[in-house]
Amino acid sequence: MFMLIQPFLKYISLLTLLLLGSRLNINAQQVDSIAFHLYTDSLKKGTNNYINIDGLLPNGKWIPLASDAVTIKSNVGKWQGNDLVLDSNILNASVLITAYLNKKPSIKAEREIFIKKIEVIYILKTEEEIIGTKRKKQR
Repeated sequence: MFMLIQPFLKYISLLTLLLLGSRLNINAQQVDSIAFHLYTDSLKKGTNNYINIDGLLPNGKWIPLASDAVTIKSNVGKWQGNDLVLDSNILNASVLITAYLNKKPSIKAEREIFIKKIEVIYILKTEEEIIGTKRKKQR
């Protein structure tokens, strides 16, 4: 019976070593600092505003940090993961956002982001205007 189990033990021990090695590799990626790398220069009311937070590794590479790696707080709005949701009735001119690294809360970043003041309102053509434009082009 032991002869049948012996080949499987070799594979189990190899798998254990691989898993242990990958776990050590993950722990080796220590974040030295965090920073905001925003996709926009202002936040919009009434929508989800994705706040991109990256961690700087010792080798100089940046990695994205999700809400499970950082704690994000702000003076206004509600958080859904890395999305800041601002009420459409908000009166603030800006939002102060602070992000803390969960594994080491002393590593943090803070940023003031302004809220877009002028909303762009798109006026869509009516059905009649669209049909009328198509008919003119056909003539």
